[in-house]
Amino acid sequence: MKKLLILLMFCGMYTKAPAANIPWETISGSMSNDEFGWNYSYDIGFFNDTLMIDLDIRLEGATAAQSLLDRWESGIEQIWSTNRFAIPISFNIDWVFENYDQIVIIHDGNTGPFNMTTWNTMDANGWGDEYQEAIVAHEAGHMFGLWDEYPGGAVDPITRLINTGGLMQTLDGGTLDPYYYDILNWYHHNLANIPIPPTVWLFGSGLIGIFGVKNSSVRLDFCVLNGNHFFDSYLYFLKKILF
Repeated sequence: MKKLLILLMFCGMYTKAPAANIPWETISGSMSNDEFGWNYSYDIGFFNDTLMIDLDIRLEGATAAQSLLDRWESGIEQIWSTNRFAIPISFNIDWVFENYDQIVIIHDGNTGPFNMTTWNTMDANGWGDEYQEAIVAHEAGHMFGLWDEYPGGAVDPITRLINTGGLMQTLDGGTLDPYYYDILNWYHHNLANIPIPPTVWLFGSGLIGIFGVKNSSVRLDFCVLNGNHFFDSYLYFLKKILF
């Protein structure tokens, strides 16, 4: 019982502690298939236990009403932000004049095509104005490095994935888990490079000294991160030596 109480005390100490921040990094690249090609860019960081994505867009061409700009901004942010994973993911969109990730040309009305770099102020490419949020969220998906998922679109030339039911196929679809995999992989990769705090090692070392190692085959490489939070690995190690 005493060992269990100590382990619970450890969990309480360190699960309540905020995770280390990971500074901003710019992610960029290019995508192309036989018919389409584009560059993507965004900033990613981890702050206050939240994985944050920042996309800066410069708007040119016609002047959109502020109410429409607000719908576009909140639409992208709300559709893409999610709490479905172990860590919350928050998207932020800014309209800027410099240091931008993308340039979007605005057409007044519905006179031009609607794609990643050209947006119309009316009709949402035939879907109707009630889809203004969804259509720019779809185009923002390309800015985050995602393919289309409908026949005739900018689909992945390797997988040819279509008809997923997600936002990258239809404006009636939501964001699917695979859309976030590159973002989550960035987080896990960077988390693995954060050193375990000395206080955690000292605490565990003290427990070893007090109770001894029950299983002589237990090795410190239980703390290899492999994409998981290091406290998960460390708690596993402590349970091995204590029970």
